[in-house]
Amino acid sequence: MRQPGSPLRVLAVLVVAVLLIVLPHTPAHADEPPWSPAGYELQDDAAYLIDGESRCSEGGRWTWASGSEQVGLILVPCESPTAAQAAASGQVLFSEDHPEEKVLDVEHVSWSESDGVALRVWVQETTIVVLATSVPGGDAAQAFELGAEHAPDLAAALPGDPLPPEADGYGVQGILIAAPLMIWLLLVLPARAVVALRRPRYDVATAEPRWRDITPAAAALTRRRRWRRAGWWVTGIALGLVVFGVLNTALGAVVDGVARVLVGVLGTVGGVVMVRKNAALPVEHAGRLPTTLGARAWWGTALSALAYALAIGVVLGTALAAVASVVLPPADRIPSIGEIAAAGSAAPVLLLVTVGLLIRDSMVLVLLGVVALLVAVAGIDALGRRLRAASLREVLVADPRPPILYLRSFDEDRLTLPATLHRRGLMDTLNVIRRRRFEEAIVVQLQRSGPVVAIAPPGARLPKIGAARASYGHDEWQEKVTELAQRAAVVVLSATPSSVREGFGWEIDLVANRLEHGRVMVVVAPWRGQLARRWEAFRSYVSSLPFFADLASASLPDGLLVAARTSRWGWSSWGATRRTDVTYAVAIDHALHALGEDMAGLDDDPDAVDPLLADAGA
Repeated sequence: MRQPGSPLRVLAVLVVAVLLIVLPHTPAHADEPPWSPAGYELQDDAAYLIDGESRCSEGGRWTWASGSEQVGLILVPCESPTAAQAAASGQVLFSEDHPEEKVLDVEHVSWSESDGVALRVWVQETTIVVLATSVPGGDAAQAFELGAEHAPDLAAALPGDPLPPEADGYGVQGILIAAPLMIWLLLVLPARAVVALRRPRYDVATAEPRWRDITPAAAALTRRRRWRRAGWWVTGIALGLVVFGVLNTALGAVVDGVARVLVGVLGTVGGVVMVRKNAALPVEHAGRLPTTLGARAWWGTALSALAYALAIGVVLGTALAAVASVVLPPADRIPSIGEIAAAGSAAPVLLLVTVGLLIRDSMVLVLLGVVALLVAVAGIDALGRRLRAASLREVLVADPRPPILYLRSFDEDRLTLPATLHRRGLMDTLNVIRRRRFEEAIVVQLQRSGPVVAIAPPGARLPKIGAARASYGHDEWQEKVTELAQRAAVVVLSATPSSVREGFGWEIDLVANRLEHGRVMVVVAPWRGQLARRWEAFRSYVSSLPFFADLASASLPDGLLVAARTSRWGWSSWGATRRTDVTYAVAIDHALHALGEDMAGLDDDPDAVDPLLADAGA
């Protein structure tokens, strides 16, 4: 790729000047020139092609001399006036314009100090016109004067009216609108398709009377979300068309501008209708997890702010470089890091040029790099969120409802699952890793009925994102868990441990034999390749406990997600053919509704959680 000596000097156009004036004569290949300067003798004529410019075809190059004065001309035909203007704009993109030297008003006038060449570039009809002039001693004023003398005569000899070099506004508008769609088609859609094809399917066929397959409900919810997201995309693109249409109208392209505004308005209306017809269901409305205060919160906020700044920088930088890739001239090579660093005040411009060239010629690789950066940024934000996670006491103070106690084997803290339901905000939108910790996915759904609390594993320092955690010593944790369980609106028990160790066995015994209210929900976690073994370990352990007897003996398929025990119906179960945050959310929503009658009236006692606050950690 061709790289300029300096972003503030002529790039390809300076090379043109050298070819016109400095280099020795080459054999003639061009047609007769449509114009020649009076009193000058033709010294050289040859074919000329702008390398890498697909919008333009082969043209001609001529050089005339009179004494020590030289005049050069290049004419390059292009496919349309817009293409010619855009190609001409790319040739002079980084050259310094001298408007005071213009005689045609529309020409771009520049000067090469090293070569002593004055260049005038404009467009007539579909042809790029380059007029180069030089005088003895490399005097700029005289070279400008010589060019000013010949430019009007040259313009009069060519068909059409002179037009300025001008970036392809439609091309820039197109890439701004099409780039997000292309990124989605090239990277997001194939990756999601591969993941979806590899995702296991589960059996949901059973004759159990209290079993329900929530796959259709989850599919309907997913369809609504997709139509709603499509509506937002349509609305965003349509509003972009409206903005571009207004700008085009203001710049004189009235017909195109009005057409874009009309299409944009219709698209906006259609997008809004799509969004409103597929409004979010209650199961989609999960609140944000509570956050802490103090120094740890400040550090967490600073990390998240840094992540957002980096994410915005990556997005804007990529967008600007993508636009630059539309208008950049052809180049023989990419600037090196050393050349960028040596550019001084011009380094930012040259860096943008470099990124633009990379995007244009290595689109897929560059986009993969952007994805990697966004993954790293998401990790920084996740660390900030963990620092801001609220303590048990802060959660109970902020939410006076009876808590929901989440009991699990600690090895499940690392478990993740496919997640799309509660992705919100800039960071979730840009995060290409569509997975979430299993605990976080179910906690955001459970907290619709109360604050979710859990016990931290021994030695834990930085809390996970999910349930509010409390750390207790070995001599007191059983007493505290018992108190939390008795006060809880629901006790949620994860039923897929690697093995039922002593601590988790004690918690199962508490739920089965000493829990006075009996409001229990069992969750089967999405262990891929280990699910059957883990569920069997749990089922075998609880089969001898009367509280769990009906659940353990039921012929439940491997698609089981959630089971709940109510005083009216006993054990009821819900499952689906897929294990995602959508299917778990729908299953938990059904289970909470089933438990609703048993939980009725719990909120009527405002002092129910006060004993917990007395002992909860800061």
